[in-house]
Amino acid sequence: MKLTDRASKLFQQQLENDQLNRNFRGEAAEIINGFLQNEEKVSADDLVFLGSFLRNSDWHRKGPYQSKDRKLVSAVFDHYYPRAAPGRFYHFTTFDNFRSIVDAKELRLCNLLKRKSAEFFNIFYDDHGLKGYERNDTNGKKFWEKIMQETFYVSFANCDTLTTDNEATLWRNFAEKGLGVRLQFQITPRVPDFRFAHYRPEELEAKRLVINQLSKSIWERFERVFTVSGISKMGAFYLDCNFQHETEVRLVLKANTDDYPFRFKPSPLDSKVQFIRLPFSSKYASIRLVSVQPGIMNKDKVREVISKCRIRPKPTILDNITSI
Repeated sequence: MKLTDRASKLFQQQLENDQLNRNFRGEAAEIINGFLQNEEKVSADDLVFLGSFLRNSDWHRKGPYQSKDRKLVSAVFDHYYPRAAPGRFYHFTTFDNFRSIVDAKELRLCNLLKRKSAEFFNIFYDDHGLKGYERNDTNGKKFWEKIMQETFYVSFANCDTLTTDNEATLWRNFAEKGLGVRLQFQITPRVPDFRFAHYRPEELEAKRLVINQLSKSIWERFERVFTVSGISKMGAFYLDCNFQHETEVRLVLKANTDDYPFRFKPSPLDSKVQFIRLPFSSKYASIRLVSVQPGIMNKDKVREVISKCRIRPKPTILDNITSI
């Protein structure tokens, strides 16, 4: 396309956007609210038609953490991944990891490269036709790999919905086949990304997913691509239905996000995976160890670790599990 043709097209698009922004943002908000069905509604002021997109109106703010209007972003995230309220959550782990957690009074969050394969991360982007994440960045690295590298998470199980059978599976998979421990934490999040995982139903066609239906409706009505900032984090909570038994709640902290400053220096776990250290008391979350349940091990080993730790108040030591 010649430069003059491109300039003419962009000018015409801008004229159209000016009209859309003046007259049709309210209608776009009604379409979005109709699909999301959230209690808190998006308004015309939360949206902007810009270029070939309809997106959240704070997109253009420069500098970190200056975004004031995040309602559209929150609405989309909350629809897929409801925020977990402060409460108690289980974390199944090995005995050695338990001892490290207690001694340091901190949790380790590994980046998403810890997951066995990128296919477990790319499900969200594949299901929603977001092909741009397959492109290379300026260093020749796939964008999805860059996102996985800079996104850190720690997993918990929802105490309220975890069944006996599913708990036994978590003991086997994450706590040394019952030789580890189950920790119970009281967690009060101070960032928005403490959320329930979304398990994509196997029988649901991709075109029936809410964002896909919403995007189709916006395009048919306005010929604009629907998007929201922060969508790169969505893959961190979107999981295959085969993992539904884990009833997972994730705390995710991501570098290069608009939602909070990332004050961590990652450390290497192996050649690919890195981790960050999250103290029990921080600007990101308040974490208190409530109880420790030993698996099929000598309970005295747990009692010895707790007796030497400086955690106050001391967590309760529960009885051993009887079987898995």
